[in-house]
Amino acid sequence: MTRIVIWGAYPSTLELIRSGSVHIAGFGDDLLWWLKPVLDQLESRGIEIVWGSDVTDDTPLDDALLWLIDFPTPRCKTGSLLLRKIARSRRLLMRLEPPAIAPKAYGPGILDQVGGLLRVEGGPNDERVAHVADFWAPAPLPRNVDGSEDMRSGIVAVSSNKAIVGPRGRLYRFREAAYRALARSECDFRLYGQGWTEWRSGIDLADAVLRRAGIRLPRDPACFNYLGPLDDKAELVRANYSLVIENHLGSRYVSEKPFDSLKLGVMPIYVGGVSFRAIGLGNLVHQVSTIDEIVRCGSLPRPPRRSDVIAGYEAWLESEAGAPFTVDAAAKTVAKVIAALG
Repeated sequence: MTRIVIWGAYPSTLELIRSGSVHIAGFGDDLLWWLKPVLDQLESRGIEIVWGSDVTDDTPLDDALLWLIDFPTPRCKTGSLLLRKIARSRRLLMRLEPPAIAPKAYGPGILDQVGGLLRVEGGPNDERVAHVADFWAPAPLPRNVDGSEDMRSGIVAVSSNKAIVGPRGRLYRFREAAYRALARSECDFRLYGQGWTEWRSGIDLADAVLRRAGIRLPRDPACFNYLGPLDDKAELVRANYSLVIENHLGSRYVSEKPFDSLKLGVMPIYVGGVSFRAIGLGNLVHQVSTIDEIVRCGSLPRPPRRSDVIAGYEAWLESEAGAPFTVDAAAKTVAKVIAALG
């Protein structure tokens, strides 16, 4: 029997995955909600799952494979134990972001210590790399979702503001400019998230100089129609449309954000590299590429009812076009990678 040890650098996230309690309402953790059902499928195929938090010095690991959700830090006792006992050729590292977003996560110091890499976007040809699609099958809806159609209005964005440089930083500045333009327009626009009450993205040269001097200026959140952080993405159900601007424009990269909206029955206005028309969801996703197009979305007609959007999304998942985005597809891909490592 194949044995797989699951390890992540953040024990709290690992426990959420293990309990199956990760769902759409969890910011950050929602990327991994599907991992538990994938592991359940692997167990049904005769693969033994061992959680890293249960590993001790006496745990037999000679024939085990190691699935790393994050790479352990040198000071992590359990992580160091796993790396010491499980050979490099039997380690699988999973990355949810492509190199363009997280280049350090793909550096030689990391990749030279694993035998396989499971990631969600194409890249350099490497026999150790499994190129897979994102799999965002319907997650459980959050609690207390008010489905009243009468409460829906305008466009809602849920996004954080970060100090980012390089290609990703340019997209953050594009996002900030789009929010400003929507707030200045006659559109009913509402922004939620973290970091919008201070200057962080370096869009202003004078601000960048002040930041180097250690001076942080407050900013007026009204310029974005910013309404504060959210505890639950269910707020999206109060919108006619959600605005999704990806962190990366790769043609094979798509985050969980547009699918979160579809699972809640809200059509996304989408800026990203993936063509939703090409993958069969063009009728449920309004795809744009410029700030002018985003602003014009304020005059879009009232969208279909939430129940119709959810039904269309679930029908897509049952179709041939949606098959690569399901938990079943994820389990098959992971099983193939594990077999190659074993």
